[in-house]
Amino acid sequence: MRSINYFYNPFSRIAGWKALAIGLLAMLLATIIGYYSNVYFPGALDIKTGAQVTLGNCFVFMAAGYLSLVVVLYLAGVIFTRKVRLVDIAGTVAFARLPYVLATMAGFLITRNTLSGEMVSEGGSAPSINEIMNAGNIIFMIAVILIAIWNIALLY
Repeated sequence: MRSINYFYNPFSRIAGWKALAIGLLAMLLATIIGYYSNVYFPGALDIKTGAQVTLGNCFVFMAAGYLSLVVVLYLAGVIFTRKVRLVDIAGTVAFARLPYVLATMAGFLITRNTLSGEMVSEGGSAPSINEIMNAGNIIFMIAVILIAIWNIALLY
């Protein structure tokens, strides 16, 4: 039971600067791997696939989502508790993005052009349900849901 607690609440052992460093490294890895697996993070809690985005856009999306969460949570902490350290908020939010590395790796399972609608935009026909519901896409969808839940739990 104790080892499961580390997945849900690793902050009993990792916090502050250490969490920030690990989290920033995870964000860097998730951005780079995501570029190659066609998975990107355009919002504070979003995980998307399908669109062809540049590596620079992947970094901008990750940074914007990260910084928006840090600013909002830090301001909420200052308003409601008045005793909060920016490094703790920044470290927690960064470390909570560690599961995103798994999401980017799951992106390699996706069958291209089935979830993105690219076939329709290129004048082709819409993908059939059989094309969308193949094993790789289903595994990816389930993984993304679980990773999003894990990310939100880490933020809590």
